[in-house]
Amino acid sequence: MALRDLGANFEHYRVIEIDQYAIKSYNAIHGTNFKQIDITQLHGNDLGIFDKKRYEYIMTYSFPCQDLSKAGKQAGMSRGSTTRSGLLWEVERILKELNETDSLPQVLLMENVPDVIGSKNIRDFNEWYAFLESIGYQSYYKLLNAKNYGIPQNRIRCFMVSLLGNYSYTFPHPMPLKKRLKDMLEDEVDERYYIDDVAKKFVNKCDIGKTIRTSGRGSLDRHSWDVVQIGNCTPTQTRDNPNQGRIYASEGISPSLNCMEGGNRQPMIIPENTVKGYAEAYPGDGVYINRPHQKRGVVQKDMIQTLKTSCNDVGTVDEMLKIRRLTPLECWRLMGFSDEDFRKAEAVNSNTQLYSQAGNSIVKQVLMAIFKEMIG
Repeated sequence: MALRDLGANFEHYRVIEIDQYAIKSYNAIHGTNFKQIDITQLHGNDLGIFDKKRYEYIMTYSFPCQDLSKAGKQAGMSRGSTTRSGLLWEVERILKELNETDSLPQVLLMENVPDVIGSKNIRDFNEWYAFLESIGYQSYYKLLNAKNYGIPQNRIRCFMVSLLGNYSYTFPHPMPLKKRLKDMLEDEVDERYYIDDVAKKFVNKCDIGKTIRTSGRGSLDRHSWDVVQIGNCTPTQTRDNPNQGRIYASEGISPSLNCMEGGNRQPMIIPENTVKGYAEAYPGDGVYINRPHQKRGVVQKDMIQTLKTSCNDVGTVDEMLKIRRLTPLECWRLMGFSDEDFRKAEAVNSNTQLYSQAGNSIVKQVLMAIFKEMIG
């Protein structure tokens, strides 16, 4: 998609992917007919690299992150470990075979979670870096955040560009973020995406002078993470005039109340595991919806947290100050994909697979910025 949208002249030459559903989406979007392939069964000559004076070959690789990420068991990616992340060394095997026939791709592009260069994995990463250097690649790596390349998602990933020969590479500079999360949302969303268990905790009252109760440690009690919604509550409103009041959780925590004059800028107060103890969320903000009281950074202003494969732990606040999950289309938009591409994938896959593919993918605009630095 990135090369296509840059207007590059390229061919979809080979795809190595074991996930049959991802292949179905790829073929539907690009009009190709690739089959699923297990990389452990692949050899260098299967890539069909030839006539390198005429063609520039770009090989991308992104091995599973489950054993690297802090969200997983951090089993690592060491050589011979047989972990999922250890599939990196299958790429080494293939490159060794290509090197024997002078068929190495001119460009390699790696992507993975930031933990690939974290303290637990840096030794293995350096071993990989040294291997690439030993067969003639100059490699450059950097952490890039999608929010710096046009997409309102706080998604940091490690990218490494490796160039065969004596070449240098400079990663693209960050750009101001012009789009907000609300720009990526659908106009109408089915009720099944709304969080009923949260809505049931709302209580209609106006109680400006309510005593705020915490756990005694400066943070919200873990059993009372109830969302607090403040409506158009003016100083003249009292208990006797609840209809214009606010919705609150009696055991919640609230900041100083301001006099709101509407305009849909009334905050929803959501507890966070921070010293402050809460964050204000407004329509169009992203929020964690999976036990938010245990997390820091529950609320993301005008953007969304990193999408994962299930996409069920992030949501947004709508204009009625209700929390809902993102739709599959919204998740694809937040990866930079067009609605047209989504519709093609939607025709051949379930919502579960569409969510998974969004979380597993790479933000298109980040790749476009990386490739643009290569092709000028």
